[in-house]
Amino acid sequence: MVKTSIYVGGLNSHISKEILKTKFSVYGEIQSLVFVKGKETGISEGYAYIEYNNKEDAVKAIDDLNDQPFEGNHLELF
Repeated sequence: MVKTSIYVGGLNSHISKEILKTKFSVYGEIQSLVFVKGKETGISEGYAYIEYNNKEDAVKAIDDLNDQPFEGNHLELF
């Protein structure tokens, strides 16, 4: 089992960590989710990092969701 992290960009500023976790957990068990917010504003910076327990889960998420619409924006995954 190889843990794999992916970058998730293009997030709408109103997206919460919980919404993101729900969206991406359908692809496999998430080991960690780093939701990046501005230090002063506390508002989403528009990207996150998700680490899956299995590389295959990360690849499937990228294949299915890259450049797809999500909450008004298009996701950018790699």
